[in-house]
Amino acid sequence: MEKQIKMLEEAIKVKKNKYSSQRKYMFNLVKWYKYPLVILSAFSTIVLGLQLGEEWILLQKNIALAIAAGITLLTTLMTFWNIEEYWLQNKVVEQQLVILKQKFEYEKAKGLTKETIEIMFSELQSILGQQQSYWKSALDDKSEENGE
Repeated sequence: MEKQIKMLEEAIKVKKNKYSSQRKYMFNLVKWYKYPLVILSAFSTIVLGLQLGEEWILLQKNIALAIAAGITLLTTLMTFWNIEEYWLQNKVVEQQLVILKQKFEYEKAKGLTKETIEIMFSELQSILGQQQSYWKSALDDKSEENGE
């Protein structure tokens, strides 16, 4: 039974660390998309709102067009890669694993039974299975959209 306890403890730790690092990475990606979008949107508004005179109108329009193209590019990439959804999914799984780890440590302090170990292993598998189910359905949805 000690081997099962050690294996479960290690599995929870490894998976939690994996999802924590993925969440952090994806959050950074979300920031690298969102912040430029906000800044570019503000610049676009300012460029279009400035009244510098008739001789500047063409230049202002061209600058605003270039900024709008950048906004469109970032928005399209963010939508295509669905970065925000992936970040949120990793955050949810990470939180579920933190809760499972706390529950495991509590039960371990009380004295683990074989039944408790099996229940917790099933919970771990369920958490990881939910993540796989989500991405499988997301991929199936994309396949349907593409007419495959």
